[in-house]
Amino acid sequence: MFPDTTEIQPKYSIISDNTSIRKTPNFDWNTKDTVMLDGSPDLICDVENVKQWIIKFLRTPIDTKEIYSGTGFGTSAYKIKGYKSVDGLLFAQIKKEIEEGFSLNPNIIEITECEVYKEGEILMCDVSVKLIDGSILEEKTEMWVIR
Repeated sequence: MFPDTTEIQPKYSIISDNTSIRKTPNFDWNTKDTVMLDGSPDLICDVENVKQWIIKFLRTPIDTKEIYSGTGFGTSAYKIKGYKSVDGLLFAQIKKEIEEGFSLNPNIIEITECEVYKEGEILMCDVSVKLIDGSILEEKTEMWVIR
């Protein structure tokens, strides 16, 4: 009666199959600028790199930036700006986009927890993922100001 879940394919394909976590510039989300140390970008790797990828994914509007067009990178959380009441259906849609989108990162092998909720006028996301090296990364971040 129900379809076999092993036959369900993700909506988007993985962009890269490289499983090594490379060093990338550290980005300060509060100042919205690259962190500099002695005139050079501060490079981060491992868990911090994936953490920044998660924050960027959650805060990027899906299919609005040409560089990400058609890749499935980002969420449609920006569309609920101005809604007076946000119901569970919208949260479920955004949660589904997050779960499908995280498959784009080859370092994330499993989403152990994902909760989207409204805190005042801010749309928040608590997510916990299992990385390819076996570590668990938990991140709580604001996604979008709803106002």
